Amino acid sequence: MQQLWQRKSVRLLIYSSWTTLIFVLSLVWTYPSDALVAEVEAAVNNSGTLKSFEARKASLSGLGVAIDGVSLVTAKGDPNLPWKFKRVWVGLNGFSFDPKNPSLRFAVDAYKGSVSGSYSDRQLDVEVDALDLGGIMPLQKIVKVGLSGQANGEAAFKFAEKPSGMRGLSGRVDLAIKSAGVGPGEVPIPGFGSALTLPPAQVGDLPLDLEINKGEFELKKFKVTGGDVELAGEGTVSFVGRRSSGRMDMAFDLRPTDKLKATQEGKNLLTALDPKSPLLPSRIKRSFSKKGWLGISVTGRVNRPRLKVRKSRID
Repeated sequence: MQQLWQRKSVRLLIYSSWTTLIFVLSLVWTYPSDALVAEVEAAVNNSGTLKSFEARKASLSGLGVAIDGVSLVTAKGDPNLPWKFKRVWVGLNGFSFDPKNPSLRFAVDAYKGSVSGSYSDRQLDVEVDALDLGGIMPLQKIVKVGLSGQANGEAAFKFAEKPSGMRGLSGRVDLAIKSAGVGPGEVPIPGFGSALTLPPAQVGDLPLDLEINKGEFELKKFKVTGGDVELAGEGTVSFVGRRSSGRMDMAFDLRPTDKLKATQEGKNLLTALDPKSPLLPSRIKRSFSKKGWLGISVTGRVNRPRLKVRKSRID
């Protein structure tokens, strides 16, 4: 070792390597946050995938980049209802990097919970922890009837070797929404002259178990009882290309319970859906099961679903 150190070339190599390391570290520690934010915003906005992207602060963290105060609007999103994230971290999953087959990790803190995971070899693994669905305003606009609860669980997706959109996607989703609730909102039930007003109502712990096979999402049968509104459902959503060309065939059964009588809006809903009411259309009366369940089908294209009242299958 002493003989090796006496070589001038070895000493120069060590000195230069150490100097380079200190220089790089100093750049990392002193890199201006505003400059990094500007670079990230420019890269995302120039990609054209989002309508807008803003961040409050950014820093180099570990083997990745941490971005604080993220606000973004999707290509078809409402500028007044952006997605907001407290902190987003994206980095390498190890010290090596292959541009053709990247291995990445990510962690997102948002909506009182977190979403984390990794991507490697066309496999995306995601973990969801204590995500407050009621605070996600873009989601509220999508579902339209109001949705609350805390989401927990995991998901795994495998992408096709050749880019094929949703058709090449396989995997599973195993989520549970704790203390799920719906409302307030408007429920467009076919057969009524206008949408019915749905007051805030508790459903209970709602399981979301999906199997994905080459672009076909299968929602496993579930049934949740004991809440203000009882709910059951199953069905499939198939994507054959673009998202707008997806087809859905979903079947849901719901039963409002007497617990809704606690509010005037709930009483109005129970009165409107009373099978004995002379104001209820006969076609809807025939759709109730003997135990008071009402069947609703959701079919057609994903971007233009059709709702239809049907005979409930729950007796």
